[in-house]
Parts: sequence; C-alpha cells; structure tokens
Amino acid sequence: MFTVNHQTNRISPVRVKTFSEPLEWLRLKGDKSCRIQFFHEAEGFNKKQWSEFGQWQLEHTIKLEKALKQPLQLAVETLRHHYFE
Repeated sequence: MFTVNHQTNRISPVRVKTFSEPLEWLRLKGDKSCRIQFFHEAEGFNKKQWSEFGQWQLEHTIKLEKALKQPLQLAVETLRHHYFE
C-alpha cells in the first residue's frame, strides 16, 4: 500500500520501482474525493514537441495505472470487507 504525508501532500513510494515519478496527493475542497497527480515541465506551445509530449504522457499514464491498480483493488476489497460484511 501507500501512505500520504499530510504535511507535504506527497505519497510515499507505492511501487516507485514501477512508476519512478513523485506523486502528489490533492484533497479537493468540499468534496469526498482526492486527486493523485504527477507532472512534467513542458513547453506546450512548441508544436514540434507535441508528438514527444504525447508519447511521454501515454507512457507515464500506463505506468501510473500499473503502479496503482493493485493497491487500489486491495483498498476496495478491504473497505468492502470492513463495511459490508
């Protein structure tokens, strides 16, 4: 699993070996949801690099999904077991 450092809003390494980018935990005000995000500095107006940016985004989105899939499934199962059984 992973934990959130509420002082820095950083997520401790989940399976950083799988993802290898720092993740940030954002609580959404007035909502019960949160956002986990990462970013990469990019010169978005440089059309010559759009293909490169798209490739980077695709690669890292797939890595993020793989890194979070199992821990999130475990969290869902744990909550189901705790609240519905």
